[in-house]
Amino acid sequence: MDNTILLVVSALTLVASCGLSIGLTYLPCYSAICVEEFFPYNVRIHIASYYTILSLILLSLVLQRTNAKFKRVLNTYVSTRPIPFTAIRLTVGGTLLIGAIALLLGGALGYFIGDQLDFYRARSIAADDTSNGYMRLAAVGFTGHLTDVLMGLIILPISRTSVLSRTLQLSPGSLLTFHQWIGYLFFLAVTLHTVLFYAWVPIFALAPEDSALKEAFAIDNPTVSHSESVRRGPYSMSVLASGMLSFVIFVAIIITSLPVARRKRYNVFYITHGLSILFFIFTCMHASTDFYMLLPGLVLWILDWSLRIKGLSTNVDAQLQAEGNGWYRITLPIESLSKTTRKALTSADRYPLTSWYLNAPATSKWQIHPFTPARQRHSTSAEEIKAVVFLWRVPSMSRKEKKQAKEWTTRLTTLIPEAVESGPEAGISIQNEQRRSVGIVLRLEGPYPLAHRPFERYNHVVCVVGGTGITGALSLAEHFIELCNTNKSGSESTPAGFITSRMTVIWTLKEAEDADLTDVKDLLQLTQEMGANLTIRKHLTGPGRQRLDIHSSIEELMHVSHGEKGDSDDIMSTWVYLSGPSKLMESGETACIDLKRARADGAYRLDWYCARWDV
Repeated sequence: MDNTILLVVSALTLVASCGLSIGLTYLPCYSAICVEEFFPYNVRIHIASYYTILSLILLSLVLQRTNAKFKRVLNTYVSTRPIPFTAIRLTVGGTLLIGAIALLLGGALGYFIGDQLDFYRARSIAADDTSNGYMRLAAVGFTGHLTDVLMGLIILPISRTSVLSRTLQLSPGSLLTFHQWIGYLFFLAVTLHTVLFYAWVPIFALAPEDSALKEAFAIDNPTVSHSESVRRGPYSMSVLASGMLSFVIFVAIIITSLPVARRKRYNVFYITHGLSILFFIFTCMHASTDFYMLLPGLVLWILDWSLRIKGLSTNVDAQLQAEGNGWYRITLPIESLSKTTRKALTSADRYPLTSWYLNAPATSKWQIHPFTPARQRHSTSAEEIKAVVFLWRVPSMSRKEKKQAKEWTTRLTTLIPEAVESGPEAGISIQNEQRRSVGIVLRLEGPYPLAHRPFERYNHVVCVVGGTGITGALSLAEHFIELCNTNKSGSESTPAGFITSRMTVIWTLKEAEDADLTDVKDLLQLTQEMGANLTIRKHLTGPGRQRLDIHSSIEELMHVSHGEKGDSDDIMSTWVYLSGPSKLMESGETACIDLKRARADGAYRLDWYCARWDV
């Protein structure tokens, strides 16, 4: 689907969600607490302001995507030092986003705090309650509206078919970071909301059974009286139960999503996140305003899951191969995929970087692992095989340890017979490749494009990658060779803005992990045959070897690019792709920031992308 259409659909989703939410406030209530019944004006202002701010954020992201000057301003660093305990560097755009969220939260307090205090004060006076309990109940109410806003923001960036990522060139790492920190903020707000309610419970519990206070407030739903709660029935009394169930589920989600817990028990993290569907149901039962804020995110979330389930419902035949020294390779024939997927992979206008999510029923019925493919067409000197290739490496371990490993990608490697994998051949060759392979069945989601087209904007593309981070670099290299070939032949399929004349890949990995990978050799052979200006450098580390100096390497390559000017702005331009261990990407990003500041005269354009999938 065209990006412009996706943006229009996104804008219409916001408008329709806003209109539907406001319209529902005039209809009979479906939640245990129907807030608009007591504060109709406040709720409608709350909804309108929420969707207005979301629309302004969307507009600013569109301008960032389409206007170079606006993008430059938003991407200017407020500070180049990472925020303590994170890898996040604060930009002007990030600061404005924080301001927009603060405005939303401040507005939520402003719309409700005065009227809710008056509402509960009047009822307390009528019940002869001289305590400050009404203040605690009012605080429960307006902190609940903070959670409305934050809950709506949590769900927006998480779909794999994210419009934000696909059309606005926002990296998955940025979206996940936003999701993570809003989640932490939501947890604080919902904890405060819960604590304030239980701070009021002792006042209610200590009142005499025949007191007016016990009649004026229902313990399960303090917004109505006990008599009114009984009249409305059990659903009205489910406020406390639905709220506590939501709280318990989210506590489980937040604990298992903490970095330490997530890395040690990823499967538990994945399962508890699956409970989010119950969380959404219980929160919408709890209060009507929760649904109004969740609506646009729920639409995207339901669409995303429908596409996921559709992809995972089909079995696809593939080949698993041992590449040697712990490296493994899955080859997935394109003809085995759906017609829509085949078209996306073979289109000349496709994105060079994509992500896939794979499941292997032979080792796990439900575990899914993300992959960036190493190849998406698999062209060779002899023919175009048209296959998707995934690469990964398993640390050295016994076969018994592999079978007992938690990661299905490790257990999957045991499908290759031990005698074959540990055979005398040290290298990879055409003769033993078939003998080292075994047929497997996969279920998969994808491809999900990462909306970057560096070959249309930069005359030098540089990849600094570590370990298995080479996969994205190989995919870019394959696309570069293909574009060079079609450009040389004068094919109409060459993108109109193709300006890249040079590509350099620097691959750093431990000496013990080194392997002569088939796909690297194939691309180097293609480079020679097609005459593409592609260089792949391997930098080995280990005992007695120095680590890669990323700053010096990028700076050297920028000097190599001297004199190569882009057609559009007549300045030298370089795009750096960073992938691999988090420390490598942090060092690479720091180097790019320093180099860009050192060349702030406008004679050189340097941009970069960190392939972060973890936060």
